[in-house]
Amino acid sequence: MTEYKAIQKSISTDYESGKRLITYEIQSGDSPESLEACKNKVLRLTVKQWKDKRSLDANSMYWQLISKLSAKLNISAARCHNQQLRDCGIPEIISDQVVYMQLPDTDKAEEMALEAETYHLKPTSKVDWNVNGRIRYYMLLKGSHEMDTAEFSRLINNLVDDCKEQGIETLPPDEIAHLVSLMGEKR
Repeated sequence: MTEYKAIQKSISTDYESGKRLITYEIQSGDSPESLEACKNKVLRLTVKQWKDKRSLDANSMYWQLISKLSAKLNISAARCHNQQLRDCGIPEIISDQVVYMQLPDTDKAEEMALEAETYHLKPTSKVDWNVNGRIRYYMLLKGSHEMDTAEFSRLINNLVDDCKEQGIETLPPDEIAHLVSLMGEKR
């Protein structure tokens, strides 16, 4: 599979076939030879907005700090990660809308949400009642693996601040800035 960073330049209609022709300007990707190898072949083409990938070093640093902070606070890494995501508060958006869930307004439900590894929820102040009792609305949060570079940078910076408050040694600020600057590089 070949991936290219490109900018759409024009859309036109082929006079003979009536089909759409789209022209892209390639910004980065494989060599010109690989582009030629695709010529006149049936391709599966997916077009989506480009988002820079974050570096594995930044991701690795994040999870190392989560491990240290969770040990210091005597909580699970999942709980620590969920608390960081809650502090960052980046909602999951589907069809241009924030996604909310209703959970029982109980300590048990809150504990389950804090320990969850496959989803990330932040409680809101909105409560209601249903046939089962009092419920609380939770906002579904974007997972760190779904974050773009700017969002993940914010998450790391918040985590570093929390680690410093707990006396946990982190990389020097210039090295953290360097890792954050590398987030736009391919993994």
